[in-house]
Amino acid sequence: MKKINYLLLFIPLLLTSCNQKEDISSSDVIDSTSTTETSSNEDITSTIESSSSSTSSVDSEEDWTNNRELLECGYYEMDLPKNYNNPLSIKADTSSTTWNNYSLKETLPSDFRYIYKNACDDGPKYHKTNPSFYSVNNNAPGGLKVTEKGIGVQSNMFKHDGEKLEIRIGISQVNNATDKPVENKDTMHIYYFDKDGNKLGYSKISEGSITVSSAGNYIKVYLTESYTKDVCYFDIRLNEKPYKGSQCYNFGIDYISYKSWLYA
Repeated sequence: MKKINYLLLFIPLLLTSCNQKEDISSSDVIDSTSTTETSSNEDITSTIESSSSSTSSVDSEEDWTNNRELLECGYYEMDLPKNYNNPLSIKADTSSTTWNNYSLKETLPSDFRYIYKNACDDGPKYHKTNPSFYSVNNNAPGGLKVTEKGIGVQSNMFKHDGEKLEIRIGISQVNNATDKPVENKDTMHIYYFDKDGNKLGYSKISEGSITVSSAGNYIKVYLTESYTKDVCYFDIRLNEKPYKGSQCYNFGIDYISYKSWLYA
């Protein structure tokens, strides 16, 4: 089992978050209107320790990254999921009704982990951050704010015996952002890990997959690789902001669902 070990990092990321698991209801999928948002930095609380007060920052960074894999998105893998001592058991079947549904409309689901670059919601000092959510007031669609490269979510840990794993990422709203598009880059990566935290592979969500019309819909990924049965959790990471033409977008995630399938 991967050792859980955090040390100091030079870039402090503060605050904590609350977690709550919910089922998905039909009211979670709502049509959105496109608005313009300012720089995504307003959603991330961070401070930088001055060089005069910093001690052994390089050594601490090397210690923290030791035995962690640098992912294709440019940031390091996190520790094992929060429920690694009590993984969820999933029985694969051919029914379209047996899903594991988790709402991110207002809060983080229980045993899920919010990720921002090399920090997370349950991380130690200098590796700690907190999620931000869109408003649900006046029937607004809500959802976890995805407003900057490096934002992501780690699933809970599970065991399954299916030949195919399907993941759905609900898009609550899509809003105009002021950033300039970065072309020819995947929008998101979904990384797959085994029970010991070894990366097995990843799926690419290509550019152009998220536009204004994506609001109220979901992104669907099927995993049918030879290692599918060994997948015990996954990370969703924003690789670059989605865009269309010269317009960049921020967006919300209001649910994540996954299912283990048997071939009929």
